[in-house]
Order: sequence, then structure tokens, then C-alpha cells
Amino acid sequence: MLKGLIENSSLVQESILSSRLLYDLRIAAGRAGYFLQAFQPDPDIGGFDVILDDGEKFRKIQLKSVRADATTSRWKIHLRHLKPDPATADRMGLIQIHPWIGVLGGTIITEYQVQASSLDVKYHYTDSLIIYAISRGVLASKTANEPKIAENLWARLSSLSGDKYLWVPRSLFVPAVDCRHLLALMGLKSTRPYTWDMDLLTLAEIESGRKTDPKVSMHIDSFRKNVSNSIERGN
Repeated sequence: MLKGLIENSSLVQESILSSRLLYDLRIAAGRAGYFLQAFQPDPDIGGFDVILDDGEKFRKIQLKSVRADATTSRWKIHLRHLKPDPATADRMGLIQIHPWIGVLGGTIITEYQVQASSLDVKYHYTDSLIIYAISRGVLASKTANEPKIAENLWARLSSLSGDKYLWVPRSLFVPAVDCRHLLALMGLKSTRPYTWDMDLLTLAEIESGRKTDPKVSMHIDSFRKNVSNSIERGN
């Protein structure tokens, strides 16, 4: 019954999967001591499906879904959603083409498998910072050409403007260990380390020469490893 309900209607599928995601995230947020607020845009014209707010920070998130046995290998994401916001772009040394349209949105893929009476899910996440980390070798590559793919996509993020879409391959998404890790990947409060994004920006500034931090520079390899561990495993 459940399998037929989900697979026979895309609207039902979308509703059930988004409700499951929000439930899982709110349980994880509750373990961190807060209630995760969620707001849906009306109408849906901004390239995102939900705004998540931990009381200190909010993120615009686009939701995608894929069956566990599907061969889908890439997803189309709006340029405005994927681009860094102006403050982040400035810290990363990007030449900001005017008008700068980025919002530093994140994208979650729900990989699902329907059993007779249960729904198994896994979550994957990416945003422009994840793509940057892969392009700079902060994150270990799954394939030999992955850094080049990320580098090319990052270059397009930096140079393109207007009402465009970019295809993002599955290899540039980070699988979440659990929903505490997923919160941390979005930079929202979690029981797992969730300041990796600020650390990555510090790393970008130091390695480009735009910032000097002797303590970090002396242990740059360890700092890169800590950022990598926070992103990949949430520790």
C-alpha cells in the first residue's frame, strides 16, 4: 500500500518525503536543544523549497529526491540558489558581477527505498562551499576527475549571472552520516561540529594570501584535515 501510494503520485511522494525530512531534522535539532523552524515560500519562484531557521541562522534549501535504485547522476539547480551570497563571495575573493544574485542556498537529495510498510531514506547535501572544498582538494575525491568537475563548476558559479541553471553531479554531494550531520552540513546548530563553513572561509582567505593567521598557517595541513573531517563525518 505505501509503495503504491508513493510511486503512483509525484505530489504524494514529494509531500511524504519532505515531511519525513523535516521530522528527521527536527528530532536532530531537538537533541541539540532547540526547535527547528521551517517556512515554505509562496509562490515557489526563488529556486528553493523551504527556509530552515535555527534561531541564529537560516538557510534556503532546495529539495530533490531519487529512488535508491535509480540511475540519476545529476540535478539541475538554479544559479541564484547555488551562488555564494555577497558577504561569502567577498571573503572568497570572487569578482562580484553586478547585480550579484547569490543566496548561498543548499540542496538536499533524499535517496529513498520503499518497503512494504516502511520508508528507508538517506540524505545527501551540497552547496557552493562544498563544491569549493572539493575543487581545492580539502575533501577527498571519489573519482580522479571529481576535483576538475568541481573546479569547472566553481568557475561557472563565479562568472555567470542571470536566470540560468547549472547541472550538479551526484559526486559533488556529501552523504550525511545522520541528521545531526545534515544540520551541521547546512551550518545550522547541531550536536556535531557545525562551524566548518566559517573555518573553510578562513582557510580560503589564508591560502589566497588575503588574510594572515600565523597560528593557522603553522598548522595548515592539520587545519585542512579538521575542516575535511567536519564536512565528511561531522566530527
